[in-house]
Amino acid sequence: MSIWNYVVTAHKPTNVTHSCVGNFTGPQEVNLIIAKCTRIEIHLLSPQGLQPMLDVPIYGRIATLELFRPHGESQDLLFIATERYKFCVLQWDAETAEVITRAMGDVSDRIGRPTDNGQIGIIDPDCRLIGLHLYDGLFKVIPFDNKGQLKEAFNIRLEELQVLDIKFLYGCPKPTIVVLYQDNKDARHVKTYEVALKDKDFIEGPWSQNNLDNGAELLIPVPPPLCGVLIIGEETIVYCSASAFKAIPIRPSNWTQDRALGETSVASSISYLDNAVVFVGSSYGDSQLIKLNLQPDAQGSYLEVLERYVNLGPIVDFCVVDLERQGQGQVVTCSGAYKDGSLRIVRNGIGINEQASVELQGIKGMVTSNGVRLVSSTTRELLNEWFAPAGYSINVATANATQVLLATGGGHLVYLEIGNGVLTEVKHAQLEYDISCLDINPIGDNPNYSQLAAVGMWTDISVRIYSLPDLTLITKEHLGGEIIPRSVLLCSFEGPTVIYSSNKKLLYSNVNLKEVSHMCPFNSAAFPDSLAIAKEGELTIGTIDDIQKLHIRSIPLGEHARRICHQEQTRTFAICSLKYNQSSAEDCEMHFIRLLDDQTFEFISTYPLDQFECGCSILSCSFSDDNNVYYCVGTAYVMPEENEPTKHEEGAIEERARDYNANWMSAVEILDDDIYLGAENNFNLFTVRKNSEGATDEERGRLEVVGEYHLGEFVNRFRHGSLVMRLPDSDVGQIPTVIFGTVNGVIGVIASLPHEQYVFLEKLQMNLRKVIKGVGGLSHEQWRSFYNEKKIVDARNFLDGDLIESFLDLSRNRMEEISKAMNIPVEELMKRVEELTRLH
Repeated sequence: MSIWNYVVTAHKPTNVTHSCVGNFTGPQEVNLIIAKCTRIEIHLLSPQGLQPMLDVPIYGRIATLELFRPHGESQDLLFIATERYKFCVLQWDAETAEVITRAMGDVSDRIGRPTDNGQIGIIDPDCRLIGLHLYDGLFKVIPFDNKGQLKEAFNIRLEELQVLDIKFLYGCPKPTIVVLYQDNKDARHVKTYEVALKDKDFIEGPWSQNNLDNGAELLIPVPPPLCGVLIIGEETIVYCSASAFKAIPIRPSNWTQDRALGETSVASSISYLDNAVVFVGSSYGDSQLIKLNLQPDAQGSYLEVLERYVNLGPIVDFCVVDLERQGQGQVVTCSGAYKDGSLRIVRNGIGINEQASVELQGIKGMVTSNGVRLVSSTTRELLNEWFAPAGYSINVATANATQVLLATGGGHLVYLEIGNGVLTEVKHAQLEYDISCLDINPIGDNPNYSQLAAVGMWTDISVRIYSLPDLTLITKEHLGGEIIPRSVLLCSFEGPTVIYSSNKKLLYSNVNLKEVSHMCPFNSAAFPDSLAIAKEGELTIGTIDDIQKLHIRSIPLGEHARRICHQEQTRTFAICSLKYNQSSAEDCEMHFIRLLDDQTFEFISTYPLDQFECGCSILSCSFSDDNNVYYCVGTAYVMPEENEPTKHEEGAIEERARDYNANWMSAVEILDDDIYLGAENNFNLFTVRKNSEGATDEERGRLEVVGEYHLGEFVNRFRHGSLVMRLPDSDVGQIPTVIFGTVNGVIGVIASLPHEQYVFLEKLQMNLRKVIKGVGGLSHEQWRSFYNEKKIVDARNFLDGDLIESFLDLSRNRMEEISKAMNIPVEELMKRVEELTRLH
């Protein structure tokens, strides 16, 4: 591998960090806006459910997402603040169906200690100001003027240093905040302050409350007429206002299990939409769209799950395997946490869900030889019949709801129409050669009637288009070479494939089936919207998954899988897992080593670890004098009174070289003998190189940093491997790749490029930055610069594959603008970028 690396996302982030509801795309339209760390999704609430409208990347990690409506506006605006102290205000442009930037800025301070509990961003209900708590002891205010425009920001000194939450109160004549904080004795209190905009200072608020529940951590402002605030703790819920104080225990002894409404995924964000429908965003499991019902179902739950949205995060560990021995890698992840823990099998392609199958040998196609029968679908009665001329048999046929086109030996082409229970021969044509394939799939507004027929020919090896119903030849295309049309869609694929259109381009995805000889649509009451698929010795009826590049299968565990390893010889997986036992008086952790079958994913065996012992690593290995294979598990004893595990086996690792920069590492991988890849807790990637040719021990013992890049994701694991079948004749077939998994559910690929290709793509990236502007005016160059508490340096020897591949989504005019700047034809640029997409 090389030091020139290309970083691209194979699976976008799925961890929901924020969500909000409002009228963003129109005064009468209800929108759900979801933040997934570095992306925002805008959805429209419709009678059919949530309709996606826009999904865009943000050049920053989202810290605040809030909708607000300044005075004089008819619909909401969106406020976003990032963890690197940038903010923007976005507005929906109905004409272009895109977001435009109303305001942007930098709210960082030259001095200040970043808050330990994360940034807080809030907006006054009456849109008088935006409040930000970014640094300990400071509250930043961005006021609005009378026209709803943002004015210059200023800081106000905040006495409380350990702030847990801040919210604006409803119904106050002056902007008033309520602060939940912890003192130096770990006691928790709330306090209110009025914001005096003229004086740029706080005034003592109308009320305060000391000594709350020690677990109090969330404030929920109560709208008028009650106003005040709810304080959510571990043991109590408290209502506070200027005139009232009321506390109720969360788990009173007289509550019964029947009082629970139901069970959802562990929520990171909850947004009420309308009509008893709620969006539950999750960081630890799949997000859900649920409906609150007045009556319980058969299981006693008042919650009905309407939709489930896959979340791979957090990916704690994963392995790359080829379970079906097709030469294509699959990623098996340890995803989720707590009760939502699961294994996810991720592979490139689209899944077929088998509904029924029957063994049938030698299926080549599905057509009757002597005639066409019209049969009632309700009474099963034969309504009408058409017979082939004597001495001729039907070789190929195609049909839709109202038309039949068939071919017999000798080049006879016959067109029939179906109407009122009768088959009518409309036209017969004699062609000069035998016919190899036909299609009359309707194209256009009428799904039941086609005006065109596609005909593939033997002998002259051509495809012809005829008009219907008169079978007049419109055009003919000679294919040339040795290609003989066997189907109207002529392709050469390694396996079954779905072809679809997106953004005016033809795209394709593999179907997760082995060899398929024939297929057709199949729709019945028992099997709606299905496919009939003929395979070697089998006929299958199944449904196809949503069209997407990656197919994800979920294996719920009900516990947290932390490490995973595959053993090909025994066809098993081993996982280190953690289960929380909440049935005992005190919550306790139980750790296990579990063995699973690699086809069914059923538990084969379980080995419980000792109390306080947890599995930290696992691998499959064998020994030189032993033919058996073993799972080796590394464990540590984590005692409640210890910060770090101290009990361990004897042994040491000898240091040969080191990077003298201080980084808190989260994942490492060896790229080759001298180059190493690392990820650290400030969401950066970097590469270091060992100087094996150094003249002195000091030079050989130093690792030189040769690449730096801000990924914006917390990487937990690197693994060598690929998600796609690598063809040796492809331009990217020989490019080595490393896969990574992150806390936000991202699966990414790092590819090591030849220097010549890297230089070309670096120039393309530079030109794309000039054409593609970041949402909210955020800078791509700043976003990808290596960033930690000590330094900010431009990215080097890493390229952003997501930006480069977005070239394929540009309009033709913008493509030509970049083509002109690079002095390379558009088609050549498209070809080279499309080759890169085959890396994932």
